Amino acid sequence: MARYSTRIASHLTQPEAFRYMADLRNFPRWDPGVRAARLLEGDPGVPGALFELTLSNPTRTVLRYRTLEALAPRRVVVEATTWALRSVDTVTIEEGPGGQGSVVSYDAALDLRGPLRLGDPGLRLFFEQLGDRAAAGLARALSGAVPA
Repeated sequence: MARYSTRIASHLTQPEAFRYMADLRNFPRWDPGVRAARLLEGDPGVPGALFELTLSNPTRTVLRYRTLEALAPRRVVVEATTWALRSVDTVTIEEGPGGQGSVVSYDAALDLRGPLRLGDPGLRLFFEQLGDRAAAGLARALSGAVPA
């Protein structure tokens, strides 16, 4: 399994950050690994919402993410599953220090499935590089900085 986690301080309030993060159509704005995103069914921030994300890789892989859990304004969990992988992204939003802004914690876990699991060691390094670029984009989008 490959995993990437980051925490980002934001000027957005907890409810504003939740709405932004729960709407996966925002991914292309901050994650260079995502070329396009659209809502297929449901409403952002509600369990059952289905999003289609087109990745920026050469084959333009399409992943369908379903919102598994949405506890406004604190937490959202989305999952994409294909024959090759399972991706689970968990976002937790806390009120910022002194009630100012918020702190967004993003945890992404990627599991290769079946015989592809043999590629897990190489995937970890690749996923870390992708995560670093996404975290930098998310920090810019949330107008925050990665806490030390």
